[in-house]
Amino acid sequence: MLDKFCLVGTPEKNLARIQWLFDNNVYPILYPLPRRKRMVEDHHPA
Repeated sequence: MLDKFCLVGTPEKNLARIQWLFDNNVYPILYPLPRRKRMVEDHHPA
């Protein structure tokens, strides 16, 4: 289930997955999830 609804793996694998979605007219909504102990650090790049 995670493989269908989440981006997991290497950046290259995620890029290929997103490109596949776009190629098939699927436009995902991506929500960044901050890590508990690094909320401020994870917030800024998002």
